[in-house]
Amino acid sequence: MRTRRRRMRLLLASALGMALIGCSEATGPETWDGVYETATKFDGPDGVWAASADLVIGSDGSVKFGSVTIAGAVFVGDTLSWEVAAGNSASASVVFKESDDRGYYWIAPVDECFTGWIQLPGGEPLDFRGLRM
Repeated sequence: MRTRRRRMRLLLASALGMALIGCSEATGPETWDGVYETATKFDGPDGVWAASADLVIGSDGSVKFGSVTIAGAVFVGDTLSWEVAAGNSASASVVFKESDDRGYYWIAPVDECFTGWIQLPGGEPLDFRGLRM
């Protein structure tokens, strides 16, 4: 539904003759709030996606991964990140997208998703993806 509204705004702007290049739309938690079903993958192209905890984004910028509230989560545009240094059990950085069709992450095109990485202390970064439920 949100993707449809965003596309409608772009169509309206286009119909009214507004310049879309450089046009900034709202980004951050108010755009991407919701519950995301997540998965992680290690070993690159040879790896297998494994289900992980849900990521919950509040419109106020609050972030929960599973039942744990993430401390110091920061949104910059469409990018969300957090660090172990803030007291979290992992560091992560993800970029939210209206749609994504990259075969490495998805078997078919998807809407309202994120991709990025998550890393436990002492471990290697894992590929990290999420799809808005």
